[in-house]
Amino acid sequence: MTKGIITGAAVPSWKHLIHDQSHNRSVAGVPRMSDWREWRGHVYPLLDRVPV
Repeated sequence: MTKGIITGAAVPSWKHLIHDQSHNRSVAGVPRMSDWREWRGHVYPLLDRVPV
């Protein structure tokens, strides 16, 4: 089963941040972190880019 393509007029107000794990190493173009202790250094800069 393949995922369908979702389309619409809404622009997401969130950013995707992934934790570096073997099952998602093929994902490119999104911020990633390798240690949960680093979350502030990754999340806070993304919050500055999210429109409110």
